[in-house]
Amino acid sequence: MKGIIIEIGRDYCIVLTRDGQFIKQRIPHGVFEIGDEIAVTQEDSYGQPAVANIKIKRIRSFALAASVILVLVVGSIFIIKYVNMRGYYPGGAVEEEEEIPAEEKVIVLPREEKYKEAPAEEQEEAEVAEEEAEAADETALTMASEEGVITFENIYSYSLVEQKATEENIKEVILFSYKIIDNVNLKIQIKNISNALTFDGTFKLNMLAADGSESRVEVISLDGFGPGRIKEHQMFIKSGEENLKVEVTGTAE
Repeated sequence: MKGIIIEIGRDYCIVLTRDGQFIKQRIPHGVFEIGDEIAVTQEDSYGQPAVANIKIKRIRSFALAASVILVLVVGSIFIIKYVNMRGYYPGGAVEEEEEIPAEEKVIVLPREEKYKEAPAEEQEEAEVAEEEAEAADETALTMASEEGVITFENIYSYSLVEQKATEENIKEVILFSYKIIDNVNLKIQIKNISNALTFDGTFKLNMLAADGSESRVEVISLDGFGPGRIKEHQMFIKSGEENLKVEVTGTAE
């Protein structure tokens, strides 16, 4: 009896005979390959019925699994097509738009038609009220534009002899402060304390003698000085300098 090798092990192979039997056959290692036809001898076979039963059970299991997968795939495709055709709604049915009775419908007339239907006096009052509202809106816009820009032209004078420290709130936008350290060092801090305004301008620091004459001038330029920003500046107080004059110029918007 002959058969075709369908599986090869270490020292055996599984042979499928012409009459459909699966037989485990001893073979030399490395001599045969899958697909070779060999003669099956009873002396070299191992429990052929058991091997046949195992192979048949494997084939049946694979066939059953393939059938289940095929059913799931076909069912999923059918469900997706059905949902796309019908559309999805919470109740499973297509909701129809409720028709509003004719007597409940609101008809919005154009502006000209409303005035035509109203009496002449009411029409004139409506036009006046509308013009006043438009004028009020323009006034509010103008005021907002003017209030949105703050102009700085301020001068402040301080005595360096009497005041060791000071703090100046300039139009709720800039906080100017200084303190004197060891009677010789003048530490200046400028901070933007607004929430949304940006300052663009300069701080001119004039150091003055006791008689009011100008000793020297230093300028701090601030461009795009936004909310929360801090600028620090330090100066050395020379002998005879007793007063400080600060000139602030610029805008904030």
